[in-house]
This record gives sequence, C-alpha cells and structure tokens, in this order.
Amino acid sequence: MGDVDGLYHVQPLSGALRSKAVYRVLGTTLGGVASVALVPNLVNSPIVLSAALALWVAFCLYISLLDRTPRSYIFLLAGYTAGIIGFSTVNAPETIFDTALARVEEITLGILCATLVHTIFFPRSVLAS
Repeated sequence: MGDVDGLYHVQPLSGALRSKAVYRVLGTTLGGVASVALVPNLVNSPIVLSAALALWVAFCLYISLLDRTPRSYIFLLAGYTAGIIGFSTVNAPETIFDTALARVEEITLGILCATLVHTIFFPRSVLAS
C-alpha cells in the first residue's frame, strides 16, 4: 500500500483518501499564499519573478520527492498551484488575490466533493479488506 518504483498507487480505502484530501487542500492553499506573496512584490521585474516562481516550483518538487508518503501532496500542489496562479496573473497583478482565492476555493470544493462522494457511495474500510 505504498510506493513502488516511484509511482503512487491508487488508494481505494476511505481513510487514505480523506488524509490525501487534507494534504491536497493544504498544498493548494500554500501555493495560493506563495503566489500572492511573490507576484505583487516582483511583478516589476519579470525575469526575477519568473526565476522566483521557478525556484519555488523546483523547491516544492524536490521536497515532495524526498517525502515518500501522501504528505508529499502538500509540496507537490504548493509548487504547481503557485506556478499556475503566478504565471497566469503576470499581465494583471492587481487581480492576484482574487485569482488565487478563486483557484483555492475551486480546488478545495472539488476535493471536498470527490471525498464526500467516495465516502458516501464507495466506503471501504481497512478492516473490510
């Protein structure tokens, strides 16, 4: 029930799905916060902003690869969420907060809906397997 050859296997158990959902929400939120911190401060220097976002994504990916548990989702999502939000708002930096907030809300809602559907319609306990 873990990691084989660097690939994560689908976890059909409800408890594991819920813990991954929490990690995904935390990672998305952290990525939104990082983009709100970086973009307004570096928007006048596009090269520095691109480098800072690239370094953030690389750092988060590095940390996520070091952690071989579902907790790595925090760092993985923090990296690419910051990249998606940050690079998409470079031309309109005044919208960074609204864009980040909308992205975090949308992703959180999707994660919660998927978790709720799985928990209600496809519950599978560790004890049942």
